[in-house]
Amino acid sequence: MNKITFAISTFLVMWIAQCGNAQFAPPNSNPSTNSNPSPNSQGTPKISAYISPTFYDPWSGLELESGGGFQAGLEIVKVDPAGLAMRNGLEIGDVILKVDQFTVSNQGDLSAAIASIPPQLECIEIELINIRNGKVERHQFNLRTLCGNYQTNFGRLELAHKPMNPGHLTGQLFFYSGDVATVSAEMNLDHSGMNGSTRNSRYGVSNFRLSVVGGNKNCMEGIVTTQKGQVIPFSVFKRN
Repeated sequence: MNKITFAISTFLVMWIAQCGNAQFAPPNSNPSTNSNPSPNSQGTPKISAYISPTFYDPWSGLELESGGGFQAGLEIVKVDPAGLAMRNGLEIGDVILKVDQFTVSNQGDLSAAIASIPPQLECIEIELINIRNGKVERHQFNLRTLCGNYQTNFGRLELAHKPMNPGHLTGQLFFYSGDVATVSAEMNLDHSGMNGSTRNSRYGVSNFRLSVVGGNKNCMEGIVTTQKGQVIPFSVFKRN
């Protein structure tokens, strides 16, 4: 009886085990069915992890993150408060899709797009996903960045530069009388001063030459030469 009972018990245990294996085998045990991520209830792929490199772009003043192939564009993760992007209203969470006509998905794309911008352009168009409303929008991106407001003995001088050519300055000279002159200037390589010219001024202010005073880059002195050849002392003090 013991041998018969043992044999029957062994048979039952093996049969139950086989049935259990058949009934509770893990789903998708075939490797071919696991090659693609399964969709969740919203129909989007489940992604457990992916590489998402972050890099800082000094031209725009942005820290950007690419989506590792799973997300279009470059997401803004940090904004330099003194950078070009901040002045153009870009915010953390916005996703840049295009710069001018170039689609951007990584650092190489962005560098190529920036390199293609002609130096004479004042602004370009960018396409982005606006973090505030989730919509794809196109914005004018001003390439000029304010480098300072200056007080002069003629009035207020406002100068700006392009990041791709920081030595070249453009702006306006607002005279005390209300007259406005367009200003174009070149900064010395060692930032010891600048040379420039103005136009559209009824005062006839033509060329000016400025030098830093006592190593203080916020204070410059020099001369202005009028269209009639008159030489006038010129002082400039940075206001901000």
